Amino acid sequence: GRHLECSHGALYRHVGDLDSMLHLAVTRAIVRFEWPVLVDEWREVVWNEVRAWWSFCEQHPGFVTVLASGPGMPSPMSQRSVAVAVHLNRLGVSGDDALLIIDIVMDMVHDTFHRSGQRRAVIDRALTMSAAELDAHVASVPDDMLETMASTLIDDPWPWLERKLQLLMNG
Repeated sequence: GRHLECSHGALYRHVGDLDSMLHLAVTRAIVRFEWPVLVDEWREVVWNEVRAWWSFCEQHPGFVTVLASGPGMPSPMSQRSVAVAVHLNRLGVSGDDALLIIDIVMDMVHDTFHRSGQRRAVIDRALTMSAAELDAHVASVPDDMLETMASTLIDDPWPWLERKLQLLMNG
């Protein structure tokens, strides 16, 4: 209300309730976002979409929470997803596969952001474990896997998502 220079009461009379206000804010952010141009190579289209959604989620930290708790996907988000899937189909990807690709990569991005709080909780729990508890927890894990697990918890999550997408797209 303060940002719009109106009372909270006036704001809620216009939007109805908090969920409606959040849905409107997310919708507006999606519409205003600069989405990538759809290029002529399907893998590049997918990578560009993943980078764009990642950037969007970074710029709008509460987006994934609102999306998960809201009444469904905002219309502009659905329109963008369908437009990308149709474009992939025009590039030779089957319609079913195009829809699956978009669904998978969006799930991957949103899940990574949604789990950021869980990552912090795992780190906090590990920091409060005794050495014996920690040793018992990781005793059967090979060192290289333990190093990967630790880095995915502590470091920037983008490289992990990037590796997952590379594995998915390149086999």
